[in-house]
Amino acid sequence: MTSKPTSKTPMSEVGIDITKQKAGTIITIETESDQIFELKITIPEKAVVEVTGTDQRLRQPVLGVLTHSFSGDKKTQINNWIGMLLRVSLVFKNGNLESTPVTHATIRGKGWSYNVF
Repeated sequence: MTSKPTSKTPMSEVGIDITKQKAGTIITIETESDQIFELKITIPEKAVVEVTGTDQRLRQPVLGVLTHSFSGDKKTQINNWIGMLLRVSLVFKNGNLESTPVTHATIRGKGWSYNVF
C-alpha cells in the first residue's frame, strides 16, 4: 500500500512508491487545480502506468512513466513517488505532463481501498 521512507525519501514524507505496488493496483490522485488522475500500475518495477484523467489529453488511457514527484521550487525530488503537496511528473511517448501539487491520493486493489492522504 503506502511505502515506508527510504534513504531517498524524507522521514516526514507521506506518499506512495509506485515501484512497490502490484500490477493492476489503481491510484487516484487529486491536485490543487481540481484535476483528477487515475493511474493503473502496469509494470511496477519501471513505474509504468496507464493514465486517465480530467485533463483533455487523458480522456482515453495513455501509457506513461511516473518518473518523480517534486516541490514547486524543485529542491525536493523523489523518484517514482506520489507525495502530499508535491507535483507529479509523467512522461509519455509524445510528451510530458507536470501536475499541480497533489492534495489527495487513494490506492486500491481487488477488494480493498486506502486513503493515503
